[in-house]
Amino acid sequence: MDGNNNLIDLIPSKLLKNYSLGDDELKVISSTSKNHKLKHNKTKFRAIIIQSLYESEISGKNPLDILRRNYKKKETAKKDADFMEFLVSNFINEKQMINDKINSKLKRKNLELFLIDKNIIQLALIESLFSKELNKKIIINEAVELAKYFGQDSSPKFVNGVLSSLI
Repeated sequence: MDGNNNLIDLIPSKLLKNYSLGDDELKVISSTSKNHKLKHNKTKFRAIIIQSLYESEISGKNPLDILRRNYKKKETAKKDADFMEFLVSNFINEKQMINDKINSKLKRKNLELFLIDKNIIQLALIESLFSKELNKKIIINEAVELAKYFGQDSSPKFVNGVLSSLI
């Protein structure tokens, strides 16, 4: 793999869509199998975080380093970069607690979650704990939007159900 390729770009999966940051603004390339597009910039920034968390899980690399690489090539406003780094830093520090909360709500213990669904739920929990400016409904709605974009057909309902019991 050369330095220009992200590990996530090489992983064939129907769970992932490709997206890119446009030169003038954040642009998400929609999936060929679904016509769901992410509409809001904050949702698109969360998509970058999800991609970074996913790649970190697969590669074992630091998610903050991956995140920085993912937005480094584009002109991302400092406040937006700070927003993404804040969430990922808190994820790194609280990963075990977040995973314990998720596991406590699963009906079937040791259930293997789709990794992308798990990453979406993890991000929503981090936001609910550390970002006081958003209310519960907004956090869940954002997670459901990401599940529609990245996940399988059942992902939005699953993510909504788990988060409704956790947040």
